Amino acid sequence: LHRAFAPGESFARTLRRLRMEEAARLLASDRFARLGVAEIGRRCGYLDASHFVRHFRAGHGLTPGAWRRSLAGAPA
Repeated sequence: LHRAFAPGESFARTLRRLRMEEAARLLASDRFARLGVAEIGRRCGYLDASHFVRHFRAGHGLTPGAWRRSLAGAPA
């Protein structure tokens, strides 16, 4: 499986990127606004909320909650 990925791209890196894309989509969606950050993390494959928050902050520069709040203040 690892050999099937392009050089410089790994299965783990691809999985993490896809999880973060899905988490960002769920956090931005009004449909999932009632879900807490920990539940969104679980739905994206993170069993530990703190692990999810660390990965999200590393990828987006903000915690998931802060990122969601920043979107709430943005014009539609």
